[in-house]
Amino acid sequence: MARAAGPGLPLGCDLELRPLPRAAARLVLREDEEGLLVDRDEPFHAGSRPTGAGWTVTELFSAKEAAWKALAGTGLGPPCLGEAGEEPQGLRRARPTGSLRDLRVGPTEDGLCVVRLRADPARAVRVRVVRVGTGVFGYVLGPSPGLGPSAALI
Repeated sequence: MARAAGPGLPLGCDLELRPLPRAAARLVLREDEEGLLVDRDEPFHAGSRPTGAGWTVTELFSAKEAAWKALAGTGLGPPCLGEAGEEPQGLRRARPTGSLRDLRVGPTEDGLCVVRLRADPARAVRVRVVRVGTGVFGYVLGPSPGLGPSAALI
């Protein structure tokens, strides 16, 4: 993964090679996100997710995981996602704490999703999830501009 240099530019991706069972939803989602799930189990076909279709547990997990990495690794990172620590040569690195349930995912009008920090909804990133074989690849496209704390996600 690569991106142009610059502060505050989120970078995060996640590759899930195997589908997660629906029972794993309780580890990733909160009650207010359960309406996003499709009523079918995996597996599914490779390619982009159809606009307006429900999401699988694997897709939602991958979106949150990619967002977690992006938010923890930039100036967008909230305190609950990382504590700065000293690294060799004075570099600072975020150490994620908490869980993916501390993030809230929701659809956008363009078929992508936005993932935001529950404790600070203004900290959000846009994520695309693409099906790859029986798995998925989720990657952050950038910060989610114009989506303030009062924006409806679902």
